[in-house]
Amino acid sequence: KPSFLGNAHRINTIECLTIEISKPNSKSFLVSTWYRPESPVSVFDTFENVIAKVDAEYKEIYLLGDTNCNFLPGANDPNAKHLRDILELYGLAQLITKPTRITASSRSLIDHCITNCVDKIKHSGVIHLGISDHSLVFMIRKSNSFRNGGHKTIKTREWKLRTGCVMVRTRMRNGKAGRQISWTPLTSTHQLGTNESEPRNPLGLTMILCAKCESETF
Repeated sequence: KPSFLGNAHRINTIECLTIEISKPNSKSFLVSTWYRPESPVSVFDTFENVIAKVDAEYKEIYLLGDTNCNFLPGANDPNAKHLRDILELYGLAQLITKPTRITASSRSLIDHCITNCVDKIKHSGVIHLGISDHSLVFMIRKSNSFRNGGHKTIKTREWKLRTGCVMVRTRMRNGKAGRQISWTPLTSTHQLGTNESEPRNPLGLTMILCAKCESETF
């Protein structure tokens, strides 16, 4: 979806292609490529306008490309300084640290992986393929996984009693509740909050009231 950049994607002074990727249950993000041949310094102003548009819309971006800006320590490349200033201004990070173009007489780091979401990058690096004087650069974005029918939370109510431990049981005979047991001692002692002096237990349930765990179990 190139239209997210408005008129910025129509600028023909930089070779930059950007797509917007949307996944279910997650925010969209941008994947961009940029090739900068030897060009005037003013091209960095145009590139900054594109990055400013991305920043204004709070977009997550992953940019890869050959910028011809040597980021190797000690390279003293003025173009690299221009690019570093833009990255620092907009909170972008360049992840590649090893040389990406190696010849018999030189080594340079001019192919970059740039992002504003370093914490979402699982891995990045350089692969020397041997089919070009440029090596392959890559970065792997973490992917959210979703499970069908996730965890369920069940709320229960805990009855807290500050009395001794009492156990009341009714026996089962042929699958039916046996003789009713009078619960009068229980209700008169523990005040279960019922107006009936002798509550019935038709299902033959077992009720345990324990002061140690302060819980009620059926």
